[in-house]
Amino acid sequence: MKRNFIGMCLTVAMLMIIVFAIPNVSADGIYRQKITDPVLTESDLTASGSPYVEITVNETKTIATAAAYGDDLSGQILIIAQYDKDGILASANIARASEYDKTKISVNINITTTQNIRAFLWIESDLTPVCRSVVYAPSIFLAGDQTMMSWASDYYPQQGWGEPFSEKFDPGVSVYNNAVAGYTAEDFYKNIWPAVKADIAADDYFIVGFLHNDFYKTRYSDSDPRYDANYFSTYKEYMTKFITECKAMGVNIVLIVPPNRGENVNFHINCETGQNFSAVIPALAKEYDVPCINIHEWTLGLLQSDLNGTKKKMYLYKLIEQGIITEDQLAKHPNTNLKINGDDLTDLSETGASEIADYVAEQIKTKVPELASYLK
Repeated sequence: MKRNFIGMCLTVAMLMIIVFAIPNVSADGIYRQKITDPVLTESDLTASGSPYVEITVNETKTIATAAAYGDDLSGQILIIAQYDKDGILASANIARASEYDKTKISVNINITTTQNIRAFLWIESDLTPVCRSVVYAPSIFLAGDQTMMSWASDYYPQQGWGEPFSEKFDPGVSVYNNAVAGYTAEDFYKNIWPAVKADIAADDYFIVGFLHNDFYKTRYSDSDPRYDANYFSTYKEYMTKFITECKAMGVNIVLIVPPNRGENVNFHINCETGQNFSAVIPALAKEYDVPCINIHEWTLGLLQSDLNGTKKKMYLYKLIEQGIITEDQLAKHPNTNLKINGDDLTDLSETGASEIADYVAEQIKTKVPELASYLK
């Protein structure tokens, strides 16, 4: 009993020392600093040679397990730590290899969320890092239209902002861009959402925004089968479905208002009915208390400030004049609207997509701070 008590005391003392030594924790025990250390995925660590560390979470999302593997882990300790939404250390636990198996160390920690769980493998004698921090991170699922979609290289310079946005996160974060050109909120809900629901889990993020194609449902001619005079309410209905179903699953939803068309007026107001499609998502965000990033308002402001400059920078506008593509490339371009009209003020250029991705990432820092901790 005495030996067990002494061993327990030594373990507690070591844990206290380690907690104070974990990166970005102040020496006086007041955890003021946030996580800023680099992270590696399991494959990165494996590629760099043995040993490596991985993190898993049980099905009920209540226990996280860190496991270290190597040829000989003698004299090394494995630490698993969870940080709060601001990146401040909340709890930690440690373990060593058993005397019977020096090739693996495993340690658990109780969790209340699957966010901000990190693991460290250190040499015990001087707390020298063996492996840098690895992170168990949520997955991010994107849903939107052609302005978010990832476009193939033959569409150059056309690109959706989801492509550069996906590259802004730590290696441990998986970003799935499910955006589809031409899709409305209803189209996505009926055709793609069931598969996304099967893959998405509690604490993951669903970033969704539809607008332009939904707006056009009320603008086609009466004879066009796509025309729907009552689609304004349908649009609101399906955006609401995304919110309520995400909340029921414990999924973090972030609403996006997609960009304005390349004009210096709000393009997405039906001038005949007065229905403002661009106001639907902000109103829902307020009603259901969920984050909203309004790209539409931001791009409209840029267009009103500098119409010609913004069209050239953000959209597929005067590409030949700017020396971006040649006349021959335009004639062969797979974007029919661009090929026929010479310009496309709905779709984005690579530069426009990059600018919007930067804007969304910056907005996340204040509107979705718990997700911001995973930004590079």
